[in-house]
This record gives sequence, C-alpha cells and structure tokens, in this order.
Amino acid sequence: SASIGTRAWGHRKNRTGTLALPIRDVRIVVPRPSYPDRWKCTQVVPTETSTIGDKLKKVRLQRHLFQADLARQLGVDPATIHNWECKIYPPAKRYMSRIENWITKPPSENKS
Repeated sequence: SASIGTRAWGHRKNRTGTLALPIRDVRIVVPRPSYPDRWKCTQVVPTETSTIGDKLKKVRLQRHLFQADLARQLGVDPATIHNWECKIYPPAKRYMSRIENWITKPPSENKS
C-alpha cells in the first residue's frame, strides 16, 4: 500500500502518489516598475489652499507625484502625507521647514 508520508531520504509523495521534492529557500525575483508607466490621476487639485495639507496636495499634483514619492522626499511615511492632505491632523512643527522648502523649491531640486 502506498501511504503518503516522509520517506527515509526526505522526499514526500503527493496525493497522486508521485514523488515531490522539498523546495527550500527559493526566491523568485521579477524586475518591475514601482509605479505605473504613466501618470493617471483623477484627484482634483484644490483651488483654495487654506491649510498646509491643501498646499502640499496642490503642489504634489502639479508636479505629478504620488504620495509615496513626496513622503520619501520629506522623510515621512506615505500615510502621514495622506493624513496631512485629508486634514486628519496637521504636520508637526519639526516638519514645517522641510515642507516649506519643498513647496518653494523648483521640482528639479527636490528629487531624491
């Protein structure tokens, strides 16, 4: 009778009774772009910028950046950018100088 289990040499039989070799430490790496090939944005650029989050969003969208790109440039988490733009909470004082520098500098100087 063919029972399913570990054999003496470490091979296992699968449901169909054929031997299956153990696979260990196999990593498949596929190069792919981190973002879409083209910018597609359906977000509306704020016309009134009453908060720093509105200003950030307006400039970010004008520069065709994702929240993750802006977060990387400012050294914060992407969720933090979302929270600032959605007025969940304002930026901490320690980030204000970085934010103002990013808003006022030309886009070519902000790349990191």
